[in-house]
Amino acid sequence: MIGLVALTGYFLICLLSYSASDPAWTYSGDGSEVQNKGGRFGAWSADLFLNAFGYSAYFFPLIFALLSGRLLRYRKQGVPPYSRFVHGLGMVLTVVSACGLEFLHFPGGATAAATAGGGWLGLAAGQWLLVVFGIVGATVALLVTLFAGVSWALDVSWFAVMDRTGAATCHWAVVGWKELVQLSDRTRGARSRRKRQESVAEIKREMEQKEPPRIEPKVIPPREGIRLQKEKQKTIPLFIDGKAPKGNLPTLTLLDEPGQHVGGYSKQALEMMSRLVEKKLRDFNVDVRVESVQPGPVITQFEIDPAPGIKASQIVGLARDLARALSVVSVRVVENIPGKTFIGLEIPNEERETVFLLEGLASQVYEASKSPLTLVLGKDIAGQAVISDLSKMPHLLIAGTTGAGKSVCVNAIILSIIYKSTPEDVRIIMVDPKMLELSAYDGIPHLLTPVVTDMQKAANALRWC
Repeated sequence: MIGLVALTGYFLICLLSYSASDPAWTYSGDGSEVQNKGGRFGAWSADLFLNAFGYSAYFFPLIFALLSGRLLRYRKQGVPPYSRFVHGLGMVLTVVSACGLEFLHFPGGATAAATAGGGWLGLAAGQWLLVVFGIVGATVALLVTLFAGVSWALDVSWFAVMDRTGAATCHWAVVGWKELVQLSDRTRGARSRRKRQESVAEIKREMEQKEPPRIEPKVIPPREGIRLQKEKQKTIPLFIDGKAPKGNLPTLTLLDEPGQHVGGYSKQALEMMSRLVEKKLRDFNVDVRVESVQPGPVITQFEIDPAPGIKASQIVGLARDLARALSVVSVRVVENIPGKTFIGLEIPNEERETVFLLEGLASQVYEASKSPLTLVLGKDIAGQAVISDLSKMPHLLIAGTTGAGKSVCVNAIILSIIYKSTPEDVRIIMVDPKMLELSAYDGIPHLLTPVVTDMQKAANALRWC
């Protein structure tokens, strides 16, 4: 096998460095030095193969390399004699067919002494087929023989080749189509960006002429109650000797204090968005004016005053167009704002502000509530605490997708009750099917029973009365 590899490289060099002036089979030479890199033997070998097979002689280095691989495979896998015969026959048919096709379609020989393309073998095979079948029939016959020879020599299934070619064609067609779609999207995006920039420039010009809307100050923390101010001066422990102090409530200092409030849109951005809202609605023949802007912890509300004859339903129908114009996820239209004659447009802030439970529990509105079942629900758009009375809700269902905050809401409800009422005022029964959500509350004095994790015991716990 190593010898065949060396022979392949040597023969390829001989063919590539062939010179018609070298002495060989068909030319005696002029006495000059041999030009072939393979020496005199290389010159004779190259001349012989080129005259015998024409340009198809250049296939022989490939045939020698393939033969080397075959020998290695025969030695390792033990290929049966029949397969070896088929491989050899395929190589012979490939060379004969290539020489015949060269004779039919490339009349010029590979050497100066050659009388026809394909060498002596091409002349012998192609001339007979040309007389019998004509140029078309001979070409078809030789092509069929060539394909069969390549298939047998290389163990190639043309059906598999067609399948892979078709699959590759479909794959690259899909890739090309996606690239075209992306290019079209980028083109439309660039066009929309230019229009948006032109619109912003026009809005800037209008802003210089119009009176800007009234922009309320950014969200401020809820006003602290007296309780938090007292506890900051003196810390009261939550438990004494494992029991809750009678008549005392947990201290607010146990909860995390609010961090720095994240800023929403800047004043300039809010003014720009206000003009953009007016212009976009005016494009749809809806004339409005933005009277004020109220930044909130999660959303920002624009209060717009529609012109006479403009219905709120017209603005509701343009919510998606406004969201696209303002480059936000969505726009919510509030048709009626209590105590005002305006229509509200609510858009999400760029960064949502984290609402801390301490802000609600320390607020004046929570402290002033008399109900022992007062719940802190969050903050409104103005940043003030929002509370509710659980006693006015005979049933309360908390639902939402994964990650929506159901567990956070449950914990906020429990802590709101614990921080508002003593064990003498409120007793709690907790049923925890997950066996992990409420385990942190096991042992607090408000519990009427330990946290129930066995559903068979839940009914007994509910019969406490």
